[in-house]
Amino acid sequence: MGLSDSAQAASKKYITMGTASAGGTFYIVGGGIANLLNKYIPGVEAVAKVTPGSSAENIPALEKKNIEMATCTSDQVYFGYKGGAMYKNPYPSVRVIMSSYSAPLHFIVLAKSGIKSIKELEGKKIAMGARGSTQEKMALETFKAYGLKEWNPYRLTIAETINALRDGTVDAGNPPAGVPISTVMDLASTHDIRILPIEEIQLEMVLKENPYWSKEIIPANSYRGQTQDVPTFAYYTVIVTYKDMDEKLIYDITKLLIEKNDELAKVHPVGKEFTLKNATKGIVSPFHPGAKKYFAEKGVQTP
Repeated sequence: MGLSDSAQAASKKYITMGTASAGGTFYIVGGGIANLLNKYIPGVEAVAKVTPGSSAENIPALEKKNIEMATCTSDQVYFGYKGGAMYKNPYPSVRVIMSSYSAPLHFIVLAKSGIKSIKELEGKKIAMGARGSTQEKMALETFKAYGLKEWNPYRLTIAETINALRDGTVDAGNPPAGVPISTVMDLASTHDIRILPIEEIQLEMVLKENPYWSKEIIPANSYRGQTQDVPTFAYYTVIVTYKDMDEKLIYDITKLLIEKNDELAKVHPVGKEFTLKNATKGIVSPFHPGAKKYFAEKGVQTP
């Protein structure tokens, strides 16, 4: 390597973006964001990283500076910054870049199972994500609202969940992710599926105790055979970094995510939700100064 090559390598900014398990929307969107950074920000070399623990893995990794950016859920950002719930200690270095799309909870069963209600999941085999994950918490809060007492948890990634549903290893799975989830589309293309609704009374119970989530609808025809809207609830997807990241770089990244969201939407439809309107939804934790500067220029108030 020549002198100029060494200088160029030294000036490069390497960004690893923690996402979630392969097959989920986090990983797809994270890859799209990494590609945008590589395309439009000189000197940046970005890559998306599979993190099976999702937000629960990403937030500690940010605090340790093992990664530079991450996709996280709104509840994990809330508790990660202040401590509590799944976090014994706070992670005060975590900073928000922006909030974006909602990720509705999908309670999925095969139609041939005959299961038509969350109440019928009592005693069943449930793929509910990694221990401490938002997916697990969403399942547990739902089960509590319905009064379920017993179930057999399977700690599977989204891709593993779909395979387990396909071969009958589990009775149900509950991936929360942006609509449509590609692996669920794949399953629905070969098997008749049913997405279980969450009734209004139970929704109110869940959201009263978890204000960082919101009511959502999985629109009819999002998946083959799904002919009606499905009421559920969702978290917001938040792009985060740590406080010591360069202010101009985070400003440029924030600007890019907002102003090139049409390109992100080509990677996954949720890319269109990276907007000024959604940028602060579900957020009470502090924003990075670079992001605050961009949003202030656009007239958007941030915490």
